[in-house]
Amino acid sequence: MKIDDIQIVPLEHSSKDFELYETLRYAHKDDDYDNHPEDYLKFVEYFGEGIFGDYVRIFPPVRGKQLSEIWKKYESENDTDFKSLAKDKFGNPLKVIDELILIGDTLDGDHIFYWNKLYYVYHFQVKLYIKELGSNILDVLKYYESGEDWGAIEVKKFTPFNSELVTSGLSDILNSQVL
Repeated sequence: MKIDDIQIVPLEHSSKDFELYETLRYAHKDDDYDNHPEDYLKFVEYFGEGIFGDYVRIFPPVRGKQLSEIWKKYESENDTDFKSLAKDKFGNPLKVIDELILIGDTLDGDHIFYWNKLYYVYHFQVKLYIKELGSNILDVLKYYESGEDWGAIEVKKFTPFNSELVTSGLSDILNSQVL
C-alpha cells in the first residue's frame, strides 16, 4: 500500500469542528512528542484525525497522549488481561504500559499502540491477544486491509474531520524517506 492508494472521502462539518480539527491536527508542533514515531506524526499532520474504512480510527498526538495516560493509569492499577498478555509477550508489562503510545483504535474497541519502535494491536473482543503489525504506520493499515485475523477492511477510504485541509502535494511529502 502507498499513500497514493488512499482516497479522501469528504465529510461535512461546521466551522467549530474545523477549529477543533486544526487544534488537534497541529497540537504536536508545540508539545513534547519526541517519543512518538516520526512517520505517525507526519501522517497525522497531513491527514489529520479520521477513520479508515469506517473502522480504524487514527488519533492526533494530543488525543493519543490523553487517552494513553488514562489507559496507563487504569492498567497499572488493576489486574487486566492486557497486563497478563504483555507479561507473556514482552516480559515486563509495567514497562510496556508506561512507555506505550496509543495512536488509534477500531470501532470494535481494539487498541492500536506504538512501543519499542513497533506498532501493535491489542485485540480484546472475541479472542484476547497482542499482535505486532510492523514498524510503519502504513503497516497498520495493511494489516486491516489484509483481513488476516478478521474480515478485510477497505482502509483505502479515509474520512478526515475536514477534507479541505488535505493538500495536493500530500503524496510527495508523505512518500518521503519518513514513510
